Amino acid sequence: MDREQHGLREDYFPAGTVAAQAYSPSARRFTSRHRELLEQYSELSSTWSEFALAACLRRLSTSSLSEAWGVGVADAWTDGPDAFCVVYRYMTVAKILEIRMTQSGPPPAAETADAERFGREVADFDIGEPLGTVAHNLRQDKNGIYWWGYLDAETPEKPT
Repeated sequence: MDREQHGLREDYFPAGTVAAQAYSPSARRFTSRHRELLEQYSELSSTWSEFALAACLRRLSTSSLSEAWGVGVADAWTDGPDAFCVVYRYMTVAKILEIRMTQSGPPPAAETADAERFGREVADFDIGEPLGTVAHNLRQDKNGIYWWGYLDAETPEKPT
């Protein structure tokens, strides 16, 4: 699978590697695609999923609560009015990861009603943290991307 097809720019992780030692909370770097997505989603936020995704992307660029500095965002999109997907690399995982989060997932509805808060929490406590036991339950799609989060029988496809 060609990394460029998924927007993973080599300005963050050289091919086949994890984060270089230069990446740290004080030497934060972003993918150019992350910057593009921040601009794109800051302008359109009319659904819960767009608000939540925008908050998640912003938080990944600023968080000091987690290890978000070690995340390289490759792509992101909304998956209907109550879900979003983020394709990323985590500094200690030599795989392209993708997470799908939904408003109607297991957390109680009261915790997901605030899209801004939900997006920040996904950035800090899901994407910005090591996978832990989730690493044992990743689902590989036909493109070699490793999925986790709230998935249907089929892994989501990016809308064209």
